[in-house]
Amino acid sequence: MACALEKINTFPNYHLHTSFSYRYSFAPPGYLETNTRFWEFKIESGITTYVRFGKKEPDGKLKERATQIQHHQSSEDARQFIEKMIDDKINAGYVGWAEW
Repeated sequence: MACALEKINTFPNYHLHTSFSYRYSFAPPGYLETNTRFWEFKIESGITTYVRFGKKEPDGKLKERATQIQHHQSSEDARQFIEKMIDDKINAGYVGWAEW
């Protein structure tokens, strides 16, 4: 089974313009978007997932709706959780990048 992250279209010169990437130090990060919405994820310490999502304003700013923090039993559980969410977002029309 191919890793869900391999399906993501990449933006090689894209930089996150939000404070989310600076609030926590963890890897791997990822960002997916549509024309009007964004979805970011990060995994910290291998078992804690952070998911941030919201709307994209017409001026390009991101308006956060929520940040969800979830602790998993193992790093494999955290990875599977993120991979399933990525698949769901891609199926919903999101595109973006991830580092794995």
